[in-house]
Amino acid sequence: MVVKVSKPEVNIREKINELDYAHVPYEKMPAGSVIQTRAYKQNSGWISTTSTSEVFTGVEFAIYPKRKNSLILVEFHFPMTHTYSDTMIPTLRRQVDGETQINFNTTSYHNGYIQGATTSAYQSIMMTEHDYPDTTNRVNYEVYFSSAGGGQVHLAHNGSAYRLKLTEIAQ
Repeated sequence: MVVKVSKPEVNIREKINELDYAHVPYEKMPAGSVIQTRAYKQNSGWISTTSTSEVFTGVEFAIYPKRKNSLILVEFHFPMTHTYSDTMIPTLRRQVDGETQINFNTTSYHNGYIQGATTSAYQSIMMTEHDYPDTTNRVNYEVYFSSAGGGQVHLAHNGSAYRLKLTEIAQ
């Protein structure tokens, strides 16, 4: 028995002409592809508070997703936090079109905390989150923090530098 298989012809020249050699179109990138990465390093002065309510730190970073259904990996690293008399609690929020949409904290210490000590305690904190903002508008990630009991806490020490990174991944 003879089996005959036939495939449709492919016009290679036509397919090559369809390609944009500058980049692969974002909508054609396969799931798991990194679409874009934004990274930033900021030298810092003191970022301090005694407030027991969350206060905006001034630390923020934005991305314009290329695809509406993308995953955004958020990484904020503060290598030199400082507490002496209290516990510092950092939080992360997402804002789209000037409106806070989500506070990622799902527990009291979602992003951890830095415990005060009787001597100077310098510690590093990494805030990470994965997010599906479902938009191609500007998405802004902002850091807030508070002091658990009203004592002085520092998210960033004078002379340190913090790092921010946003990575968009195709889904």
